[in-house]
Amino acid sequence: GHYSNHWRMAQKCGGRILTEEEVHANVVRALDLEEKKELRRLGKDFEDRRVDAVDNVCGPDGKPLGSMDAIVLKNKTSETNSLSQTEWLSMEAAMPAEERQTHRNLQLYFTERAKAAGVKEDKADEEDDDDPEILAMLQESGDMPAEGGDDGGDDDDDEDPKEAARKKQEEEDKEAVGQVDKAKNWSSVNLACQESKLSYRGTFSSVAFTNWLWYRCIRPKLEETKRDLPPLSDEEMSKFLIDDCEDVLGEFMPAMKKKEDKEDKKDKKDKKDDKDKKDKKDKKEDKKDDKKDKGKDSKDKKKKKDMVTLNAKEKLQVQNLIKNMIYGESGKNKTITTGWVNLIDEKDMPKMTPWEFQLGQIMKQCMAMEYAAKKKKEVPDMLGFYEMCQSLADAIGFMKKQYAFEFPSNSAEDFLPLQDALALQTRFREGSVAGAKFDLLWYLQNGAHLLAGSNFAKKHRTTVFKPFKIQELMVDAILQKGPQLVFGIAPPGTGKTAVVSHILNLFPAHTLVFCCPALPVVLSVGRISNTLGIPYAFCKG
Repeated sequence: GHYSNHWRMAQKCGGRILTEEEVHANVVRALDLEEKKELRRLGKDFEDRRVDAVDNVCGPDGKPLGSMDAIVLKNKTSETNSLSQTEWLSMEAAMPAEERQTHRNLQLYFTERAKAAGVKEDKADEEDDDDPEILAMLQESGDMPAEGGDDGGDDDDDEDPKEAARKKQEEEDKEAVGQVDKAKNWSSVNLACQESKLSYRGTFSSVAFTNWLWYRCIRPKLEETKRDLPPLSDEEMSKFLIDDCEDVLGEFMPAMKKKEDKEDKKDKKDKKDDKDKKDKKDKKEDKKDDKKDKGKDSKDKKKKKDMVTLNAKEKLQVQNLIKNMIYGESGKNKTITTGWVNLIDEKDMPKMTPWEFQLGQIMKQCMAMEYAAKKKKEVPDMLGFYEMCQSLADAIGFMKKQYAFEFPSNSAEDFLPLQDALALQTRFREGSVAGAKFDLLWYLQNGAHLLAGSNFAKKHRTTVFKPFKIQELMVDAILQKGPQLVFGIAPPGTGKTAVVSHILNLFPAHTLVFCCPALPVVLSVGRISNTLGIPYAFCKG
């Protein structure tokens, strides 16, 4: 690495390889020149207010104080100037796909924050040879390249194999984990209306499709647990636009199974007794029905005008969506489970399955817990109960954000999946699981780890990207105008080290100097830089 750096410097400048002393002298002069530029840019006021670190560690004679030297002597450095094989391997080891994607999402977040703050990438050449002072410095050292000289040939036109491999890995990670593209979506997971890729228009809207899909496909699956969701009145069916969508898609759906209520069973037993009473009531109701029928006729005429008709291509698309994508009929003979509805019963649902089915899986587990507790008439494992409470809360939170992003003009009340989930959450909290209620003290004593997120939230850490609070605060502080001294203080594991590798996204075309006495932290920064393809170097000793 030592000689290759010399070779690169010689190649860049077009002259001979420099000695250690010459390299050091040129670097010092370049730093002095850069400092003068910054002082001119920031002005006289800044220069007067500036506190030089030398003033804090040196005496009047300019030599370091004895007390400061004593501190330096306490720092024991390694006798070797290079890393061990284990240290090199730890820095160059491949990251898991999810961790890699998290850093790419963080990279996008930093870049977006910089753009929002008005930071623009300098499109000028990286070479600063046009600066007369630097030109003079290069001429003095005899390293000025000859005019018209070859500065590297056509090798730069060929793509670096490492860069090509990195790009290929990035594409594979996008397919496996998903990339959060905030210009298009709140997360890398889509809603069912997006995955269906249908052409929505008129009364056949994406909101109507969302509610219809939940009512016709997911609700029946949840009610297999023998626990019911709130029934919908005719007004609610109209409010959620389910009938509008049923008119378009109903012909492609399997017939709905009719449920027999407890009241219906009683009616069968008491039919003979109630027959006479019903006959009297029927006469009165017939008159009312005549009036209703007239109202229905006028509504039906309006419906026919607004009704959406699918063309031949769209009919094939809908048929494939319902039979194969939703119900998985094409995969019946396969060993793997296919069809979004069928995945609700699976223990490990793929994380890229549309959001409505992910919510459905959590709700079915909650409803199954309700039924099991009712049948056994005993309180279930409390930790499992709180885990389900947290999973349901996290799933509702994710759905709210997704709907708010995709449908900014609609409210939460317009979506049947959210209303059913909130109704289940309310009864869950009020004791539907054998009387178990949320006990904050018990939760803090035994389930505090759930505050960091349920298993559902952990599953979507890469599909739903959210930077740590300390990362947001540090970025906002760094982007303030003028030089900043920022103290990032937060518990371990909150992403402080990751900020180092991504700061360059806030200041394009700049170089970052990172000083750290802890070698593991330096190796961690190097590992992130290596993964993202950021050029880096370090000195140890």
